[in-house]
Amino acid sequence: MAYIDQDYYTASYFGEEIPDSDFNKLAEKASLIIDVVTHGRAKIVTEQDSDPEKISAIKTATAIQTEYMYAQGGVSSYTGTGDNLKTSESVGNYSYSRNIDGSYSFGGIPISPLALAVLDSQSLRYAGI
Repeated sequence: MAYIDQDYYTASYFGEEIPDSDFNKLAEKASLIIDVVTHGRAKIVTEQDSDPEKISAIKTATAIQTEYMYAQGGVSSYTGTGDNLKTSESVGNYSYSRNIDGSYSFGGIPISPLALAVLDSQSLRYAGI
């Protein structure tokens, strides 16, 4: 289950417009990514309703990640095939390349550095006990 819905995304986070047909898919995948990078802590925190600041960070990070994946090619971004994930391309004598320093990915899926920073602000990515 996604940590955010479209109402939260537009009314609280004020995110860029995402078509209804894509939003739920992206929010679900973004929530899964948040689960992975928090080592399952996000799910525990949200189910136990334990700390409002941590829950807020999880929702904000999920909204950031949802928007980031949309900007990186939408639904195709979580399959690792989004057009914005390409770093170079050649057609005949034409060649194009770009530098993507500072970006994060997991198996080709782009992960927002800002989402990670928001989670870090509440120590949600700490892998220790």
